[in-house]
Amino acid sequence: MAITTRRYTFEELLALPDDGHFYELLDGERFRVTSPDLDHGDTIRAFWRWLDRAEQAGYGRVYVAPVSYTHLTLP
Repeated sequence: MAITTRRYTFEELLALPDDGHFYELLDGERFRVTSPDLDHGDTIRAFWRWLDRAEQAGYGRVYVAPVSYTHLTLP
């Protein structure tokens, strides 16, 4: 039996009513994602500190992705 999956654009995802859950799009498919746990927060904090030190040492710039991330090209 064939199953068709509804494909969403980013604009369509933003237009959906807020149901209190977080979603992300992967190739147009909408996936409900759960909130990260404390271990995830600890890992992100350690990683951010490492990236911040690398930036301060002159290895490049660090950008924090916005909540609604789309692919973009930086100058």
